[in-house]
Amino acid sequence: ELGEQSRECGFVSGCCVMLRAEVVRQLGGFEASYFSYGEDVELSVRYARAGWRLLWVPEAHVVHHTPWPEPPIAPWKLTLRDRNRRRMVRAHYTTGERVSFAVWFWPTRAARLVQYAVRGDWARLRAQWRGLV
Repeated sequence: ELGEQSRECGFVSGCCVMLRAEVVRQLGGFEASYFSYGEDVELSVRYARAGWRLLWVPEAHVVHHTPWPEPPIAPWKLTLRDRNRRRMVRAHYTTGERVSFAVWFWPTRAARLVQYAVRGDWARLRAQWRGLV
């Protein structure tokens, strides 16, 4: 919106982010072992918990070319997305946050596994399973 002010946000998107060199030297940058999916959220959690503010700046613009509507999710994305979500929760969440995550995560993943099995989509079923174990 025109004239909207910068404000704090819960996480920054890895497709376009500016980081202070001082913070990167202090806390490190993106965690390379995440590779794809969740690396920006992991960085955001780490920075916020260290006391840094995460800001959304409406004047900043970037074009991130992605197909729309998005095609069905590729199997490798399923694996990385769920693996990285679980890793981030283990590394950064409190016990209560882990319980809240589990209440959402496990039933939704079980429903997806059933959905893929019913459709006979074995590639996505296997990929989803790999992300879970």
